Amino acid sequence: MLAQQSFGDQIKVHPHYHVLTTTGLFLPDGSFYSVSDFDEADLTARLRQSVLSSLVRRNQLLPENAAKMLSWPLERSGFNVHVGPVVQGEDRERLRGLIHYVMRAPLSLKRLDYDEASGQVRYRGSHGDVKTWPHAIHFLADLAQHIPKARQQTVSYHGWFANPTGHLSRRQEKVEKAPNRWGRWAARVLRVWQVDPELCPRCGKRMSRSRAVLERLELVRLLKALGRFGYPPRPPPRPPEPLEPDMDHYGPAPDECSQIPEHWDDTSQLPLDW
Repeated sequence: MLAQQSFGDQIKVHPHYHVLTTTGLFLPDGSFYSVSDFDEADLTARLRQSVLSSLVRRNQLLPENAAKMLSWPLERSGFNVHVGPVVQGEDRERLRGLIHYVMRAPLSLKRLDYDEASGQVRYRGSHGDVKTWPHAIHFLADLAQHIPKARQQTVSYHGWFANPTGHLSRRQEKVEKAPNRWGRWAARVLRVWQVDPELCPRCGKRMSRSRAVLERLELVRLLKALGRFGYPPRPPPRPPEPLEPDMDHYGPAPDECSQIPEHWDDTSQLPLDW
């Protein structure tokens, strides 16, 4: 299994691959040839040679520049291969944790903190250091560069589990489970508003739903009956401050990127038969 990742700690740009493979290969007769030790320096040199040769064939790199990069010391070439510890087949929990790490998201919501009053976003790295963005728009600009392109596959399978073999997508007997359409919705409300919508605010017992209220008239009638119609509005977030000279890589300010035409709400400019 090969997973492509473009991020490092604190959402920094760090393109690399995670490869989960066996410690050897299977021969045509069914026997397994084991490799007891991996030479990281040799793998790094082979990786550098393969990448530079591919760029030259694609006319993305001049041959003389590739030869110059091959002459650099290997430890300062920008290429690195790290071989992690071997996971035994019976250690299923460790293998599951390794797969979760290989296919993880660019950030963890547990380490993310957003101050709605100031608009600042703080993220705590894996080593305890905290990175702060002056406004959420700057945080989204850094995060957006790690979003894959449309229909781009970031995880691929090779060898025995390659897609053409069909070994990974074998059909299994379907086990009927009770529908749980509302559990995820209740969990989201609890995460955002810190309120469990399924618990009665008076007695604390779990409530059962009769039907969904979707019409506006019914919603207004229900809010009036509960005395919740006049709840205070949520304050808007703080607008982004002007960018500093050393932060011009975030692009122009949001107001300069607006695509809304001027005087779009002026009804006097509409034709008479509108």
